[in-house]
Amino acid sequence: MHSIDMIYILIFCIGWVIIGTFVLKKYKGRDEKPRLYKVMIVLLVGLFSFTFNFNLLNHFVSISILPLGVWMVYFFTRKGQWKSYRYYAWLGFFANYLFMLLLLANAGLHSLVYPKSSPTTFVASTEKPYLLESHSTAKEVSLKDDFVTIISTFKQGSHDVEEWYYVHVNDEKMKDEQFPYILTGTYSKFGSSLKPMIYVEKSGKGILVLTDGKQQYFEGQRSIFESEVEGRE
Repeated sequence: MHSIDMIYILIFCIGWVIIGTFVLKKYKGRDEKPRLYKVMIVLLVGLFSFTFNFNLLNHFVSISILPLGVWMVYFFTRKGQWKSYRYYAWLGFFANYLFMLLLLANAGLHSLVYPKSSPTTFVASTEKPYLLESHSTAKEVSLKDDFVTIISTFKQGSHDVEEWYYVHVNDEKMKDEQFPYILTGTYSKFGSSLKPMIYVEKSGKGILVLTDGKQQYFEGQRSIFESEVEGRE
């Protein structure tokens, strides 16, 4: 359930409501109506197209260029039936552009509803939370019962997470690991579909969140550990 993208589902439903409105408006306005199930089949076939794919603002975008589905409907409909079905076939093709625009809007809406600048987006609920010791320098500590509340007070910090990540990945013999714990058993905000990897700072007063190829650092005044350990240098 925590992997569900609610914004995407909402956008997807809105797209089909718009398409359905066009279908029903056209269908009710015709004197000779083709079978409704055939209309739906033609609409779905019309979605098939040759696409051009590219990356826009870190989002994968597909633009439909050639209406392959429309051509299929044209060649396989019986003589005289093309006129009855061409509207729905072309509607299916142009629906690709509608969904492309809605998916681009989805990226913006997702950032508004689930801001990456808030730690509660990444740590919202728990189920058997546990700290994994990811480095030999990690001390034996336990989480406070209200650690989620404490994390919610954290603010974005200025720690150079890119430099840390580079060192973490390339230097397996680090003597002083900044984030020697991994927090497991927590979930991001419902409907965000985010699956972050959360590293905990040795003081318990900061977390490093890795998700979608990006890093976010949050720090606070209180430790999430039951007992205080060595603070940040």
